[in-house]
Amino acid sequence: MEIFLTAAACAVFVRLIFLLFREDVRKCKTKLPGGGYRLAYSDKRTGARRPGVIYGRTLTDAARGLSGKPDMIFFNGRRVIPVELKSSAIGNADGPREGDLMQLAAYFRLAEAQFKKKSVHGRLVYSDAMFIVLNTRKLQRRLSRVLNEMNGMIIGGKIREPAGGPRQSFAKCRNCPCRGTVCNQQD
Repeated sequence: MEIFLTAAACAVFVRLIFLLFREDVRKCKTKLPGGGYRLAYSDKRTGARRPGVIYGRTLTDAARGLSGKPDMIFFNGRRVIPVELKSSAIGNADGPREGDLMQLAAYFRLAEAQFKKKSVHGRLVYSDAMFIVLNTRKLQRRLSRVLNEMNGMIIGGKIREPAGGPRQSFAKCRNCPCRGTVCNQQD
């Protein structure tokens, strides 16, 4: 009995060490989920349709003030896996871009709110690489800080100008959903 308890304690200790030092983001070859995964959501509005799949709808989480349209969400058992596709390349970078990471973190919340299932990980797929991202408390705390900053920027329905003046960009602003609504930048 004592040997069993010692072995169990060692197993718990090893698991804790693994959890403390694991990588929250892992780079791997580009591959979408395959066997055992079932498409649950797609932001595609046209093309062939599968029964039971939600197409083109904006997902919302009113409790957290979030809305968005992930590219795809897959089911794997009782879990949901958001997938965000990026047309750009990541090159030799060790990790995903910060904005893309926060976007996926928001999609974890939206997927969980929509489907009432846990989202343990998701995928950021660039043209030349893919990152498997774990949905950790640390990542969700970072997202909460970013959302709080964004909400703090909204004053009287307008966004405050950043320090040093506006950073307007036609390329970035032309398709922005904030253009003509809460943003005070004009082309």
